[in-house]
Amino acid sequence: MYQNITFLPLIGLDQRVNSVCLLVYDVTDIATNKNELEAANRTLQRVSRIDRLTGLYNRGYWEECLETEFQRCKRSSRPASLLMLDIDHFKRFNDAHGHQAGDQVLREFANVMQSLRRAADVAGRYGGEEFGLILPETNWPQAMIVAERLRTHVAALEVSWGRQLLSVTTSVGISEYDPDMLNHQQWIQHADDALYQAKAQGRNRSIVLPGPSATDGSPDQQSQLIVG
Repeated sequence: MYQNITFLPLIGLDQRVNSVCLLVYDVTDIATNKNELEAANRTLQRVSRIDRLTGLYNRGYWEECLETEFQRCKRSSRPASLLMLDIDHFKRFNDAHGHQAGDQVLREFANVMQSLRRAADVAGRYGGEEFGLILPETNWPQAMIVAERLRTHVAALEVSWGRQLLSVTTSVGISEYDPDMLNHQQWIQHADDALYQAKAQGRNRSIVLPGPSATDGSPDQQSQLIVG
């Protein structure tokens, strides 16, 4: 039972307070409705941020997180990296095994991301079979380690579907925050460019494209760094 209580001093004939009146109101219905409304609002807020298929953040909220991280890097000049991941030949996979099998692969892929990410990392489904992972306080060599850990775990993944064990691979594009970037969309574009390079060069690999933080200025610096 939820109650509101009001205390009223009672003044006697001698003008002194010698008694107190207590008024007790039953506000159970009001309090219960308020708690239910707050719980519903919390659930609605969570649902509005989550991709229902994979359980990762959806694109809208994930991009908000990336923009926040971009602004933090801009203010603090601290490192951060962005991974964009794409499941290789996913359309071909769906055509061969069906969309329900594809959905199961997406869920298992998301589980790998969730299990390997750090508490501060932000994983999201960017769209279709493409995913993003924000790595605060992480430079590109450290991000390459994370990317390779994800790539090798996905390659070793076996998804049980009926009597089959299905497998996929992933390509990863890596981009470290660059102070010359104008906004977080340019950050995504740079990581996507690296992802497209990984696709073009055979898939199932991680690539970081050169930039001010990914080169040392030496004449023999490779045009890109590839692992896979």
